Amino acid sequence: SGATTWTQNELHHRRLNAPAVWKDYVLVADFEGYIHIISGSNGQLVGREKPVSNPVGSQILVSDEVIYLISDAGQLVALVQE
Repeated sequence: SGATTWTQNELHHRRLNAPAVWKDYVLVADFEGYIHIISGSNGQLVGREKPVSNPVGSQILVSDEVIYLISDAGQLVALVQE
């Protein structure tokens, strides 16, 4: 319908990239190299990781349950859940 289901205001001013979907979560990366993990059902921030030290301007890619991201400095990272 296009109606808003939830909003997330805790990440305001983080210069987020485009969102990606992983399992039941929404993933976004920011200007400090953090990946923020957001519940897809209610918009709550459920975690964050800092796999790179540079900004991540490009969209996160998810393929076969592996999360890929590349920093603006060219560092490529693949993350898997253990």
